[in-house]
Amino acid sequence: MTENEDKLIAQLFAEAARQEIADDGFTEHLMACLPAEEPTVVVAARPVPADSSRMAAQVRRDNIRRRWLTHLWTAVCVVAGIVMVVMGHGWEQPATYLYVLMRTLPTFDIDAITHLILLSTGVTLGALWFCHRLDSMPIELKNKDYNRKIS
Repeated sequence: MTENEDKLIAQLFAEAARQEIADDGFTEHLMACLPAEEPTVVVAARPVPADSSRMAAQVRRDNIRRRWLTHLWTAVCVVAGIVMVVMGHGWEQPATYLYVLMRTLPTFDIDAITHLILLSTGVTLGALWFCHRLDSMPIELKNKDYNRKIS
């Protein structure tokens, strides 16, 4: 863009920033209608009264059952994946690709191999970063339903 176009765009944005949009009290009305935010309950920080010990035991049983079902579902999915690979001879195509790659590797241009290595390294590091971000989620988000059930 030219300097003249830059000045025109800056002038347009400056005029738009000065413009006020009347909402006739809509924002205040909307904020008043929103429910009050409840503080997050930290279960470990407060003692459990004696009369709620049954509820705490039920929550523990529910958590154990949920964890057991999660592990069971993971095992079923892994077994299903292994069965699909075995039944579909899933190793043949990657083995063929690897064989062809090893036979034709001496004819490749070294720059192409370098780019392939850099690309695969970048994808691997990106996947590791993404998994790390998922694992480092705040505990409040992970235990949101659990805290709501206790309180």
